[in-house]
Amino acid sequence: MSTFSIRPYQLDDIDAVYAMSDESREHVARWMGWMTPTYSRDDAARWVEQAVASWEKGEAYEHLIIDADGTVVGSCGLNQLDRANGNCNLGYWVR
Repeated sequence: MSTFSIRPYQLDDIDAVYAMSDESREHVARWMGWMTPTYSRDDAARWVEQAVASWEKGEAYEHLIIDADGTVVGSCGLNQLDRANGNCNLGYWVR
């Protein structure tokens, strides 16, 4: 059985997020419109910065999925928060 943990994005995650995204490009592109052939490290940096800022504002709660070796293997998050009705979107993807 494998062990995984989740934690909020941090600004120093940019390289790991880009590596994960680049490795998954062909597979993930079918479902994730943001994963284009030109997705770059700068795009990953903007995403990480947005994820951190959204958490701080209470607008979304994005996490990295990390394996027992400390490798980033995916992402999951709560977003599109509807506090009035008590629901939100749960999104995820893995390498």
